Amino acid sequence: MVGKNRHNRAIHEASHAVIARKLDVPVPRVTVTGSAQAEAVSAAYYADKSDVAAWIVGYETDAKIALAGLAANRIEHPHLRVFELLEDDGDTANARSAIYRIVRLNAGEPGIASDKSVFVSVDPDTHRQMDAEYRRLVGETAKLVHQYWPAIRRVAKHLERHDEVDQAELDRLIDVGMRNL
Repeated sequence: MVGKNRHNRAIHEASHAVIARKLDVPVPRVTVTGSAQAEAVSAAYYADKSDVAAWIVGYETDAKIALAGLAANRIEHPHLRVFELLEDDGDTANARSAIYRIVRLNAGEPGIASDKSVFVSVDPDTHRQMDAEYRRLVGETAKLVHQYWPAIRRVAKHLERHDEVDQAELDRLIDVGMRNL
């Protein structure tokens, strides 16, 4: 991958990684080669399932991390409509799943951890709630991406040169600019 595609992929993955780290989520490795990805740990997976509020925060964190790549794409390409929910996009699917689970938890519905459904049908009220959560989380994610944009650019530049970064180097790259603020 070369040129603009490599740069776009680096910005996208760097934003997932930086936002994950700023939300205290481990990111063992980020790569822009092969199946490029920021290997962030799921915050909801490790949340205390007996504490519904903590579980919801975990899903919100996971959704923000998933949406961070789209937020970075929007900064890089403001003329494109990249915040639309795309059916075949993995990041969108992860955000949509987290948002669905947030709405279910807020409604007091149990059994989310064992829910294996890939596709679900929701009633109009649930759809409205999901849309409101999505819009709220998109806005919060955009603010985070703007706030940490210099760190995202530094990590992306590193990824463009070296293909991957581990968590220690990721944290160093993030911290370099934070000390100058």
